Amino acid sequence: EQWYAQQVNFLQAHQYFTQAAREVRGEGKRANLQAMIARLEQLRSSSPTAPDVLQVNQSERVAVLRAVSIFAETPESTLAKLADLLQPLLYHAGETVFSKGDQGDSMYIIRRGRVRVHDGEMTLNYLGVSDVFGEMALLDVEPRLASITCLEETHVLRLAQDDFYEMMANHPEVARGVIRVLNRRLRARVRDMAQDFEYMQQM
Repeated sequence: EQWYAQQVNFLQAHQYFTQAAREVRGEGKRANLQAMIARLEQLRSSSPTAPDVLQVNQSERVAVLRAVSIFAETPESTLAKLADLLQPLLYHAGETVFSKGDQGDSMYIIRRGRVRVHDGEMTLNYLGVSDVFGEMALLDVEPRLASITCLEETHVLRLAQDDFYEMMANHPEVARGVIRVLNRRLRARVRDMAQDFEYMQQM
């Protein structure tokens, strides 16, 4: 099982650099990857994960939320209520959490495991424990800009957009905190753009 997991990780991270290599070897690579994912899932289904893997206590849920930047200004008491809305989910290696173009409707926090952020075969990033993805989907319904595929068995905590909207309606301090954080991000981005423009003018 460990060997197959390593091979799946390698093939998912690997990409050919030339068009010729992609045309000649790409189809074989995809077939091998699918076969290994199927074998890995078969092995894991014969040795299921312990049933308590999805059990997350309240204090851990709050700690996880506190690490999410958009909740940096949210009071502790409100975080505790928000933590109750987190849904624990388990994904297997090779499983896709969502694909590019899917409608955004939730945020995910990685509690265990590792995922690949990609656009087709092009890898954009790798994320691990405590990393967050899809958080902007809490605030709008735009299509996802990239796909997320699990490199190994991955446990995430999901916060749905509908639950978050309801929480903001009942607890305005959540909305105020998020607005303050986003405002700081915007100000920092404007400063960066101004500095870039100034540098370009000098050049």
